Amino acid sequence: YYRTGEVRITSNMSLPEVREACDYFLIPFSIDVVKCHNIGALMHELSNDGARTKFEMFLESVILPVMFVAAENGERECHIVILNEDDVVEWDDDYPPHLGEDLVQAIYNTQLYRFFKYMEN
Repeated sequence: YYRTGEVRITSNMSLPEVREACDYFLIPFSIDVVKCHNIGALMHELSNDGARTKFEMFLESVILPVMFVAAENGERECHIVILNEDDVVEWDDDYPPHLGEDLVQAIYNTQLYRFFKYMEN
């Protein structure tokens, strides 16, 4: 890397291990620096980075404020349900909420819903 500005990964090298080495030596892990034949694995590693960054953003801007409000109200538990912005949940006499579900905090955020739709996130 220090001579060419690139990290070339051969087919017998583990991409996650190269990733750890790049982090250790403070080498940027990006498509401009890392060159490999297994584009799918590289995209998976880069996608994981993007998912971590996106989750931190959602956590700070959407999830934590709801948790703080529950804590300020003296709640010891906070059950959060993520819904699409256009979802509607209605309770009536025939279908009341289950015990404890009346304390559920609903976050209506389609982007956050789509983010959590994928198991890897």
